[in-house]
Amino acid sequence: MLYPKKDQKFNDEDFRNPGSEYRGTPFWAWNTKLEKEELVWQIEQLKKLGFGGFHMHVRTGMATEYLSDEYLKIIGACIEKAKKEKLRFSAQYAQDIIAYLFFKGKKTGFYVEIGANDGYTGSTTFWAEQLGWDGICVEPEIKTFKELKKKQTV
Repeated sequence: MLYPKKDQKFNDEDFRNPGSEYRGTPFWAWNTKLEKEELVWQIEQLKKLGFGGFHMHVRTGMATEYLSDEYLKIIGACIEKAKKEKLRFSAQYAQDIIAYLFFKGKKTGFYVEIGANDGYTGSTTFWAEQLGWDGICVEPEIKTFKELKKKQTV
């Protein structure tokens, strides 16, 4: 999380009413059927409780298909709600979603992933491979690299 006021002196008002960058941000695990209205409501509750944002922890194996159109729409709605509420957010194991949204679902391209692990677990480029992008995955750990070679088609 970035702190835009990091170069400013902390003052009494910041202490009495800290901005989102100084408030707690819970680790928010998603592991079931995702419903946009429910997640948006939960973001509202986090705001009401005084949290400064959240860390989305999204995993494969959920009832909502990972990287499906529905999944991406829900993630996008949560990001938009966080922006509207001036809440900070980051994604643990969902950096791929942020990249996907950044590239707006672009169907072709080229990627380089350093520290690619097995090419799937924690991958920030698996989505791109699935869409047909070309790329290079670098993984220095030999055992993990062998798993990467089994899974990656690029």
